[in-house]
Amino acid sequence: MPGTDSAGVLRFRSLVNRLALATLLALGCGLQTRPDAGPMGGGAGGSAGGGATAGGSAGGGATAGGGATAGGSAGGGATAGGGATAGGGATAGGGATAGGGATAGGGATAGGGATAGGGATAGGGATAGGSATGGGTGGSPYLGDGGPLSWAAWLDPQNGTVRRITSVRGFAPNDVWMTANDSSVYANIVLHFDGGTLAVPMASPAGDTFTDLELTTSPRRVWVAQGIDLLFCDRQDGGCFDGNQWWAAPVGQPGDTVQGLCSDGTNVYGAGVTGGSEPAMFAMRGAVFTRVSDFPPSSSLYDCYVLPDGTVLASGNGGLATLATDGGATLRSTVVPGLPLATSTRWFAIHGVGSRVFVAGDEKAIIELMGDGGFELRFSPSGTSLGAFRSLGGLHLQELYAVGDSAGSVSMARFNGTSWSTVSPLGAYLDLTTVTAVTDNYWFAGGQQLNSGGGIVGGQLLNGRR
Repeated sequence: MPGTDSAGVLRFRSLVNRLALATLLALGCGLQTRPDAGPMGGGAGGSAGGGATAGGSAGGGATAGGGATAGGSAGGGATAGGGATAGGGATAGGGATAGGGATAGGGATAGGGATAGGGATAGGGATAGGSATGGGTGGSPYLGDGGPLSWAAWLDPQNGTVRRITSVRGFAPNDVWMTANDSSVYANIVLHFDGGTLAVPMASPAGDTFTDLELTTSPRRVWVAQGIDLLFCDRQDGGCFDGNQWWAAPVGQPGDTVQGLCSDGTNVYGAGVTGGSEPAMFAMRGAVFTRVSDFPPSSSLYDCYVLPDGTVLASGNGGLATLATDGGATLRSTVVPGLPLATSTRWFAIHGVGSRVFVAGDEKAIIELMGDGGFELRFSPSGTSLGAFRSLGGLHLQELYAVGDSAGSVSMARFNGTSWSTVSPLGAYLDLTTVTAVTDNYWFAGGQQLNSGGGIVGGQLLNGRR
């Protein structure tokens, strides 16, 4: 049963014998070590040096696990620990171990250095972007050389149980965390990458879908959005690798759910919806992920971003919410010259560097929030039924990216500091839900591989290096 600390936060207690779990998790989900990991290898949860990223977007509104909508309604009082398990570094997802080069998925290898999309590099150095802490990296020098990234696949979608990677964030190249939906008894899993090996330190067979993951650096913690709960662990003391050391804070008031997370490096915030279908914003206050604002019913808020001055912005259906540092909150319509449907567009992703903020969503449109509070259209490809951009990111203005659905003629766009333009996709029929730059030259992208008929093949994780 879940344990409870003095502040009332529920702590995960495994309902499965740990030894039996470790045996179960040795069966197979399609994970494999990368043979060319080089000096970035090392023990699980290696150094967590600077360059930690926070904020950014992760799959707002994307379907999860082959049809269950991400951030769906809270499931009948899903409590922390409701069978959530952790294998002390053992991997889950139907449970393949991923250490020492062991193959998973009934012997099927997962990528093993194979390039994604038939070896196609993102055109002209196009990469999947990452996230920056409230503009904190905006003042640091850009260290990318502008050349193309070499992408390698880490999962075997056909033979694994992972259905979709929903979010990726990294403290360092050997300390990268991600959430995924899984088709095994463990419907949600947290994966960790130590520079050479993938492992699953925590899995949850119950509750809502894992929709987003965020990091804070002070204190150093990993945070996971799961509908009516916000899960977290202390990375500094190694607790993230022990399921007994994961905690859950209830989200807002009964019926409230969180979809997306963001951080300024110290504080964590969320975007979601109330039980009454009102857009809502949340902030960690003691033991509860408190609802700090809500607005007239207009569906959900999907994602958020923290400005350098501490103001929190959240994107949603046809609008942008603002939570000021004094607690004042507003919701404005996204009226955009040249984009007639902007006020009904689902804006799934918001991201920026410093005070420059971009928002992306349906029909692969990208708009920019201007200093006067208005919006300007920055990217709008021609055509219809284009799907949506699901994630925005990047550490510096010289290299920001938008990625999303594989539908239509555009699935990826790049900002070079001046303008957005279309770039080559990372693979055919690959829907990307999340992207992150751990450093300017070290990236991850994740999502779901489809077949030519649009059917789900399985989850996919890609690592790009230059």
